Amino acid sequence: MIENSRFQRKYIPSSAVIGRVIEDIDDGLQEMSRNVQVISARKDILPLESMEVLFLVSSHLYDFYVLVEDCLLGIAKIIDKWVPSSLDWHQVLLWKMQEPLPEERPPVLSPYTASLLEDYLFFYLSFHRRCCSASFPKVEKLSGQVEELFRHLENELRTFSDFLKMIQRT
Repeated sequence: MIENSRFQRKYIPSSAVIGRVIEDIDDGLQEMSRNVQVISARKDILPLESMEVLFLVSSHLYDFYVLVEDCLLGIAKIIDKWVPSSLDWHQVLLWKMQEPLPEERPPVLSPYTASLLEDYLFFYLSFHRRCCSASFPKVEKLSGQVEELFRHLENELRTFSDFLKMIQRT
């Protein structure tokens, strides 16, 4: 549990706004869980090199990362009052979520989780730019790690959500 006393906030969003961020985190985690379930159910048949399975797992990996990024963007926009604008904003977002904002919030992600997410970010950017340019080895690697990544993300986002609930009560 994160101590609220360490973060004497200069900007305090309204209870309703904090509630929306908490709800977005919960909704995002539920959707991520669904994607992880589909990926986990299909990852063992990837070595068969079926293009249909490759595309299905790839699209769920893509969706998984989009959901993660949506949660992090919501936190950045509402809590941090930061809107990404640089070309490398995806990477900057991961860096910013590892750092506490003095007097504002604790870190959202651990360095370990952020480093795992970097592989998914590069996959996301590659997939997005080249539309379906997934390779079997890369998809196998990411689908093999997604359950562990999700466990870490779920723990860290729920911890941050608990922090927001403390703020909401004060």
